[in-house]
Amino acid sequence: LDIKASNEEVTQFLMSSTEEFPQSLSAALSAIEEIRNEVASLAGDEFGSQCIELLAHISAPYSEVAARTLLNGMAGYHLHLASHRYGSHVVQTVLQLAVDSRSKNDLALHEEGPQFNEEADLPSLTDLIISMVDELAPHAAQLAVHVCGSHVLRSLLCVLGGVELMQA
Repeated sequence: LDIKASNEEVTQFLMSSTEEFPQSLSAALSAIEEIRNEVASLAGDEFGSQCIELLAHISAPYSEVAARTLLNGMAGYHLHLASHRYGSHVVQTVLQLAVDSRSKNDLALHEEGPQFNEEADLPSLTDLIISMVDELAPHAAQLAVHVCGSHVLRSLLCVLGGVELMQA
């Protein structure tokens, strides 16, 4: 999967009513649906973390449900992941992409897309972010000076403050 090619494919789909559902987005959404209960575990692995970040870059800009699914998969593990070499990158990436949607319509719920289940018990994006704050706030002093945690804390504060983060 290639992020740039995927974005071009989705843009073409959004601009044309005759195009078929983007294959790269369909593959990313299917993969997220498949790993929804293993996100925290995979985020702690070097290769797994890279895969999750790639899936997030492809899907989250066009699907809040996909971003919420990834964030929900890390709920309860934010502190561990924030202080983890690979997990911290996943938390930062998913958090940043979750609040930066490019599409008015959630493509994970599109009729031509894969069978992506938006469960009624999937928390809202706001609730997921508040949950992350509740989990990390008691440890903010330690995270602020942690080599990985400081980046997660900065990202969370920027999201809460409405500050757009620059992509490197």
